[in-house]
Amino acid sequence: MPIIWITISFFAGVISSDYLPWGIITWIMLGLGSVLAVGCVFFFKILNNQEITKGQRALILGLIWAFFLGEFATN
Repeated sequence: MPIIWITISFFAGVISSDYLPWGIITWIMLGLGSVLAVGCVFFFKILNNQEITKGQRALILGLIWAFFLGEFATN
């Protein structure tokens, strides 16, 4: 099932690249901001003693990576 989510994320990146003609630097900054935001969410969940498995972390970061890889594939 995760491969379907990663594929959808990749194609969402391709579609958003067509509709949002931003430059490479803007997309890189958006990607870094997304990873930073997810890192903050993980940090605060750990502070509140909520369990986050390694699989969940890998899937979320993989989805972000696939989205931005799809965007760069069209640029």
